[in-house]
Amino acid sequence: MGLAKLCAAALVLTVFAPLRGAQAQLNSYCHTAQTMASQKEALRVRAFDGDANARSEYLALVQQHSDLLRNCRSGTWPQEQAVWLRLYPCDLQPGILEAVLDRIVNLGYNHVYVEVFYSGQVLLPQADNPTAWPSVVQSSGYERRDLFAEAIAKGRQRGLKVSAWTFSLNFGYSYGTRSDRQGF
Repeated sequence: MGLAKLCAAALVLTVFAPLRGAQAQLNSYCHTAQTMASQKEALRVRAFDGDANARSEYLALVQQHSDLLRNCRSGTWPQEQAVWLRLYPCDLQPGILEAVLDRIVNLGYNHVYVEVFYSGQVLLPQADNPTAWPSVVQSSGYERRDLFAEAIAKGRQRGLKVSAWTFSLNFGYSYGTRSDRQGF
């Protein structure tokens, strides 16, 4: 009888150990374990320093965390956990937007509301901005970079739903200083 129980326990450990390991990476709030978050961050840094092996490992880990988050959120209340995010021109530097989105996933969020209009500026590329407001990104060499489109693509890669968000009454100071908006 003792041997049968021991064999059954060994079978359970062998069959279900990978499942427990994957579940152990996320807590009851769908937060990534610190060791896994640190591993992902170290791989991200090495990947953006040019290490091709680290890049492939990093992308595989991003995919794994995306799957873990989706599975966790589907069985945990609330099933949608969202955060608002304001992006800045510095987020276009290599690896920075990835780090921001990785931290969001590590904290168990699965939906991001990106603020696309703030301080009288719009999150559109400077070279393709048909609005009356200046672009958030005005740095030389970045005129065609679409920070919102990049956030959508990189967010989806991580299993995040990405939505545009704006406070519609915030026209900003710059709008009132335009010559075509001046009164008589």
